[in-house]
Amino acid sequence: MKKIPVLVLSCAVIFSMAGNICAAQEEIVISCSGDNQELIRVLAVEFEKANPGTKVDVPESIGSSGGIKALTRGTCDLARIARPLKDKEKADGLDYKIFAYSPVVFAVNPGVKGIDSMTFEQLLGVFSGRIASWSELGGKKQKIYTAQRESGDSCLTVLEKNIPGWDSIEKSSNQIIYSTPEMIRTIAKYDNTIGYAPLSMVKNSGLKVIKIAGVYPSVENIKDGSYRLAVPFGIAWKGELQGAVRAFVDFILSPEGQSIIADNGAVPLI
Repeated sequence: MKKIPVLVLSCAVIFSMAGNICAAQEEIVISCSGDNQELIRVLAVEFEKANPGTKVDVPESIGSSGGIKALTRGTCDLARIARPLKDKEKADGLDYKIFAYSPVVFAVNPGVKGIDSMTFEQLLGVFSGRIASWSELGGKKQKIYTAQRESGDSCLTVLEKNIPGWDSIEKSSNQIIYSTPEMIRTIAKYDNTIGYAPLSMVKNSGLKVIKIAGVYPSVENIKDGSYRLAVPFGIAWKGELQGAVRAFVDFILSPEGQSIIADNGAVPLI
C-alpha cells in the first residue's frame, strides 16, 4: 500500500482544524425585559457587524424578573432589565449598569384622529373610565379602549410615581397586558385603543405618540425635565465580564452605541 507522506497528512489536519475554527461562532444570549427588547436587537445587529465572529441572541421577553432568574441559573449571559437590581439579587452576585433611559409614552391606534395632546388629568379620566369617548377630547364620537400593564411593570411604576392618582385606578376596568411587545401589538390591532410603553418600542411601530400637555417626549425634553416620565434601561451580569460579553457591554456604553440609542428613541448617557 502506498503511504501518504506525513507532511500531507499534517497539512490536511491543519486545514481541517482551521475550517472548524472559522466555522465556530461565539454566542451571547441576552434575556429579559420587553421594554428594551427592540433597542437591544438594534444594538446587537450593529455589534455583530463589527464582530463577525460573534452572534447575539435576543429572545422574546420573559420580564425583568424572569431574565434575572435566567441569569442566576446561568442560562443567559446578560439580562436586559428595566429596573434597578434588588438587594437579594446583588447578594446572589449580580451586577448592573444603566445604559440608557427611555421616555414612557402614551400611544394610540393610528385610526384615532384629532387627538395630539392630553393632560395628566385627561389621561387619568380615560384610564379610570370617567372619559369614555374620544369626542370628549376633541376626537370622533367613538368608544375609548384602554390597555393597562400588570402591577410591578416598570412603565406602570413610573406612572404611579409621577402622576398623582394613577395608583388608585381600578385595573379591572382595563385590558391587562403582560409584556411590552404584546402591548404594542394590542394597540396596533384594535381601533380606538390607547396604552403606554417605552418610546424605543413605539418608535418604529406605526403607532401615534401622544404629547403630554403639548410636550413631546424628546431627548431634549427628558434631559431638561420638561417631560418627566422615563424608565431606566439596564444590563445585568453575574461574575466578571469577559470576552465577547464584556465587549458587548463596552459597545453599548461607547459613543457609537450611545449614538445608536439616541437614534432609536431612547436617551443616551452621554
